[in-house]
Amino acid sequence: MEYIKLNNKLFWESIPPSSGIYFIYSLDDNGTPIESKRLLGTDKGGVLYIGKSNHLRERLRMLWRVLNPEYKTTAHTFGLKYNTYAILRKYFPQDKFAIKFEESKSPKELEKKHLENYLNTFGEVPPFNSSI
Repeated sequence: MEYIKLNNKLFWESIPPSSGIYFIYSLDDNGTPIESKRLLGTDKGGVLYIGKSNHLRERLRMLWRVLNPEYKTTAHTFGLKYNTYAILRKYFPQDKFAIKFEESKSPKELEKKHLENYLNTFGEVPPFNSSI
């Protein structure tokens, strides 16, 4: 699956109303994920966050609302961290965010598997995740 930019006009039409997991990235001007230095190496895939939902479209709508200053909501860990720390906004401009998703009937187990794999590879979870 290709990256879907959060500021793409067709973003909502690209997200299924099903359950699954999603990955958030920051893309450079060429549409390539920005690498992230991690404890045990460099994440060349640039994963910033791994999340799950029983309804992907609604969960990503929550993320969009948290990132949008018109809405005063904090219902998404990624968005809350992003809005709290100016240094994150400096290095990761919002207009560069993109997602990929994977539909699953067991999103909790799939998210845990991906987070554990990331932890075993890099010695820590993605930078915007809190824990496994």
